Amino acid sequence: MKKPIALLTALAPSLAYAHPGHGGLGLFHHAWDVMLMVVVAAALYAGWHLYKRR
Repeated sequence: MKKPIALLTALAPSLAYAHPGHGGLGLFHHAWDVMLMVVVAAALYAGWHLYKRR
């Protein structure tokens, strides 16, 4: 479980400094798209674990 967290931490600076434009989050204007995918993946993961628990 530590490796995925380390990978996400390593990728975070590259997201923040990619390129400006379109009024996005920080300097990275695709961050809202990335955040949407992360939220959907987290919801699917949480739903799957709730389903498997019951």
